[in-house]
Amino acid sequence: MAINRWVTDLPADAIAQLSGLVAPSRERVAAILRDATPQQVDAATAMLSCESQQIPEPRAEQSALVDTAAAAEDSAEAASTSVADEWDFAAGPEPTKPQVNPADFMDEKLRGFSFAPFAHQVAAPCGLVKVEVEEVTDAGTQVLVYWDEVPSAASFVLYRLVGNVGEGPLSPEEGTTLVHTRGRAFREVIPPTVGMRHYTVWAYMGDSPRSLLGVQPELVGEEALGLPPRNITLVEDKNGTVTGSWALPQGIDDIEVYARVSTAVTPLYDPSHRVTSGVGLRNFTHTVAKRGKTYDFQLFPTFEFRGSRRVGEGSEIAQVQISANIQKVVMKEAVRLPSSAGDRISLAWDVPSMGEVRVYLSEQAPQADLALEAVEERHILDDDALGSTKWVHTFDFDEIDQYQPGEEHRTVVQWPGEWSQVFCVPVHVVGDSFQVGDYQVVNRVEKIKDTTLHERVSSQLVTFDWPKGASVVHVRSRSSHIDHYLVEEDYRRQGGVRLQLENLGDTVELEPRFYYGGTAVTGETTTIEYEGLWTYRYRIRTTIDNGNYLLGVWLWRDGVEDEHPPSFVLVFNRDRLPLHAGDGERLRTVWSPRSEPDEPAPKMVPERLEASWDAAEASGTYWFTTMEPSQHGYVRVFLADAERRRPNEPQRVVVDDDSRIFEVDPGGIR
Repeated sequence: MAINRWVTDLPADAIAQLSGLVAPSRERVAAILRDATPQQVDAATAMLSCESQQIPEPRAEQSALVDTAAAAEDSAEAASTSVADEWDFAAGPEPTKPQVNPADFMDEKLRGFSFAPFAHQVAAPCGLVKVEVEEVTDAGTQVLVYWDEVPSAASFVLYRLVGNVGEGPLSPEEGTTLVHTRGRAFREVIPPTVGMRHYTVWAYMGDSPRSLLGVQPELVGEEALGLPPRNITLVEDKNGTVTGSWALPQGIDDIEVYARVSTAVTPLYDPSHRVTSGVGLRNFTHTVAKRGKTYDFQLFPTFEFRGSRRVGEGSEIAQVQISANIQKVVMKEAVRLPSSAGDRISLAWDVPSMGEVRVYLSEQAPQADLALEAVEERHILDDDALGSTKWVHTFDFDEIDQYQPGEEHRTVVQWPGEWSQVFCVPVHVVGDSFQVGDYQVVNRVEKIKDTTLHERVSSQLVTFDWPKGASVVHVRSRSSHIDHYLVEEDYRRQGGVRLQLENLGDTVELEPRFYYGGTAVTGETTTIEYEGLWTYRYRIRTTIDNGNYLLGVWLWRDGVEDEHPPSFVLVFNRDRLPLHAGDGERLRTVWSPRSEPDEPAPKMVPERLEASWDAAEASGTYWFTTMEPSQHGYVRVFLADAERRRPNEPQRVVVDDDSRIFEVDPGGIR
């Protein structure tokens, strides 16, 4: 028996494993041939499981044209009915591919002659037969049939190629004789109506051409070829169900249908793609798993040959575009989830009936007309919002079995980078169609950072980095009852937030806000504690005592009595008004009205200060220093350096009581 054409290319180690199987089954063969096609698995199983060949009795109408009794007797002595599983299909060389040469054809020369009747005794085949499909045209399938050369010492060898539609008996007299040839190849065009072609090759060997007519032929080998249906018609009913139909070719008793998405990477003939139900001899009905995609369909004929099932050639791949049940997905929820590890966004939408949902995160809204109808992907890529973002999350509900259409789906995604506003746009994708859905916008406002309060005595100025994402900042104070909103433009123009806070201390709250769709999105409130400002004032008066110019200094705290006042210094500068406590000479002063004056001291250290000039003047408490007639210059009162700021206490500042420049000269102070 000839080796199945799908088995001849197997590696030696696989053939060795197959030969060792005692009870071969398709599953065990498939386990050995992991990378084999279905045809190879079926062919190997058939060869291993082949049963004894039954040779039919000779037909009564055949007549002998030559004396064949002796030839039949001789043939019977050497031949016996063979059992197929005794034939080692792993043995024997790979046949070389000879060329078809019409000059080798002997049919014209044999016209009018007949061979001896066949004795129906067949030995094991002595070679291999191969059939290769070369071309498929409207006229039919062109195949090349070639076989091994028969080892023989005879002077003349003639080959007879016999073809059958369907499985034929092992007899050169059954079927159609295609050619008598001295060569080892023949080319045939099989009509489109034929689905299974069975070839047998017989060799006639003798010492002379005429002796060939009287000998019994020897079986070189046989092979069967299955051809698929043609002109397959595919129709989809717009609900994802495909109906296929075709004309069944002769000799085929079953059809296998394979279907896959066109973009799948696994071969179409992979067992996972086989349609296991709804398949008949002339049609099939199959509901696809994914709508909106292009599907490939391919038919493989199967047939019985020598007691085993074989798979034939695959049909041309037929394609059908499955209709898309595409819809607008509505983003029901998009909520910011603040976290110290990084903000996230909680999303929710209803699961569509098929396909996948891609959630695009963008800093701007997509074009409005993009959502009017389903579009191709290129329109998505061309959109400024959707085509430019790298933040795309895909949810393929064809692969998520636990969700049912219409069921709410929730997920959490990472907030994109430093964005302050995120458009969460759902896009339903079915096959090559994209439908932009209704989106949600989620915002966040950055916390106000790097705040600084600048004291201006009569007012305060608060500066900070304008928070990203904020349209306004709500400014509030607790004690001074400030409550207003500041936009960024005014903030830039003013150089900050100008306030007049309570001198005894106050609390300032800065809350960034963003308004979208009439709803306020607030950021984290920043609080500034203002300790307050204690203002001290002074006046300088002069008098003459025994020819000396006495310069007197009266001090008070503006608006509030001070039971624990700070220390002060009186600074003299000959050239200009002193700018700070170290900008000149510190004059030594004496506190009055003590009954016995102290020694002059470099600081003025009051025990208590009144709340106004009138009260200070009425108290009779002041400090004085003696000016020499030759002295002239400028004087000013400052806080002692250590008294300017104490921890957790208000800031202290000395303010000149009027705008006069206190100039000292021999004529007095003016």
